[in-house]
Amino acid sequence: MGNVTKKSHFVWKYYLRNWATDGSIFCSMNGSIPQKTSLDNVANKRYFYKLTSFNQFEKEFLIQAIDKSLPQHIISNLILFIESIEHYFLSQKSTPENSVSNIQLGENLMGADENEFVPFLDSLMQEKIDYCLKDENLICFYLFVLMQYFRTKRIYDDLSTIEEIRVHNVITPLRRILAFNTANYLYQNKYCTILLLNSTIQEFITSDQPVCNTYVNYSVLNRHTNKLELYYPISPTKAILITPKSFTQNQHVNLEEVDFYNRKIINSSQMQIYGSSQKSLERYIDRK
Repeated sequence: MGNVTKKSHFVWKYYLRNWATDGSIFCSMNGSIPQKTSLDNVANKRYFYKLTSFNQFEKEFLIQAIDKSLPQHIISNLILFIESIEHYFLSQKSTPENSVSNIQLGENLMGADENEFVPFLDSLMQEKIDYCLKDENLICFYLFVLMQYFRTKRIYDDLSTIEEIRVHNVITPLRRILAFNTANYLYQNKYCTILLLNSTIQEFITSDQPVCNTYVNYSVLNRHTNKLELYYPISPTKAILITPKSFTQNQHVNLEEVDFYNRKIINSSQMQIYGSSQKSLERYIDRK
């Protein structure tokens, strides 16, 4: 089938390395006993980022989804992104939907975003949160976090419940639109971002939905809420919280707080939770 990425990671592999040793991570599937496995075997789905064409109704749905309070140049760029995908498929009329180029293009677009996000993740790992929060970087930093929220299989499956659209046709531009909309909301409402530092006996764990809204109970069908607070573990010892509350930039957490955030991550996960050791996950496994 040519040069095509078959296993697409819907959680950033570069990010998951922060819990890995020699390319291996501990994973619990649906509450099972944690097992050591390769990073290549977790948080992936075959051809997950495959690009497919949308129809006129779906195009209008995408344009309507753009928050009109965004700066005009952002709105224009998002519409241009939608139209560039439309033009791509118009020029590919004789090319099968399952062509290598269509499968790989979505993967390449996500890879390009990841390359731009590397400095933010690296800065957080070095506890240099000031770099992320500079005025000129703040929106891009929010986009980094929000793309990790919207890129997952859990969010894809949630969006699949929208009856008016075929989510596989619109998901690539829709992820970008939702990320910009939410980043704008965080910026306009002057959210505070803090670095959580963990030196307790229990590490921060992560999952196949690594960014979660702490106000949402992901185990219920109706998860609608008007409140937003984003939690994102960065490593076993670091996490960030993007919150409407006022905090200082760095905050040391105790064991009770670590357990609170870890249980939020478990609640938001779809199937898999990850840690750097079996012990780090077993604390939360129900053995009944």
